[in-house]
Amino acid sequence: STQKNAPAFSAVGYTFGERLAKDIDVPIGLIYTALGASCMQTWMPEEDLVKIPALSLILKKFNEEKKGYTKDTYKKKLAEYEAAYAKHKKDVEEAKKNKKAAPIFSMPRPMENTPWPAYSTPCYLYNAKIAPLAGLPIKGILWYQGESAFDANYPECFEEKFRAIVDIWRRNFNNPELPFLCV
Repeated sequence: STQKNAPAFSAVGYTFGERLAKDIDVPIGLIYTALGASCMQTWMPEEDLVKIPALSLILKKFNEEKKGYTKDTYKKKLAEYEAAYAKHKKDVEEAKKNKKAAPIFSMPRPMENTPWPAYSTPCYLYNAKIAPLAGLPIKGILWYQGESAFDANYPECFEEKFRAIVDIWRRNFNNPELPFLCV
């Protein structure tokens, strides 16, 4: 890590790696693949999503919406995003002039290949960030996520989804005993 890239890294992950390196006196390499506010369905492959009732419904809904997501739809959403972002920039400048807190811009930038943001698109982050690492000699996983995957009406779904993530990633890294720590 450097001073330049450290601010973009996980403070929890960095602190964990630093402590672990001191405890076992071995250099620790960390791979940071996080995306804030991401849902568990983004971190699993499609063949596993269909096995979990709650997630298979999400996958079905996504696939239905994707059928109607055309280049024109994307262009329209992108234009809306750009207009909203331009307005936000003006609002920030106005807030600065008036010495007020700057407003937060929370609209996700639309993507050309999916109608949903990356943090909720089924399989997206698994395919982009986990599957390419398959077979590497990973020694453990530090999972620091969960709020967006929790449904207060169905707390058992969180446990089912989390167990699936653990099983899938252990399979991905060919290690059925791979330590998987949930923060």
